[in-house]
Amino acid sequence: MGDCFNMPEEVLIGTQPAGQVERVDCQHSHNSQVVGIKKLSGNSYPGEKQLYDLALKECAREFESFVGTSFRDSKWDLYPLSPTETTWQDEGERKLTCVALSLPEQKSSLKDSGK
Repeated sequence: MGDCFNMPEEVLIGTQPAGQVERVDCQHSHNSQVVGIKKLSGNSYPGEKQLYDLALKECAREFESFVGTSFRDSKWDLYPLSPTETTWQDEGERKLTCVALSLPEQKSSLKDSGK
């Protein structure tokens, strides 16, 4: 948690699924930072809509805890990364990654920044 990276534009516009990203030092230019990770349970995939609703609720809490303010009151956006049905079933991926996203890029960590 707290890792900074640059989310590829293709992921942001939905033409490419999120995959591995290259971590960067938070003091260098970046557009994304992990503000929380939540483990999910259950054997069957809950469905895209239910997972998205859960992700928004859980990630809003994670953001506020990490940053010190609500994402709605900050200049950052909230971008939850959740498992797909394929990764849930085939790879056992049961984790929700809560990402703060900023365009333009930033050069500092959000940890306890209150912004």
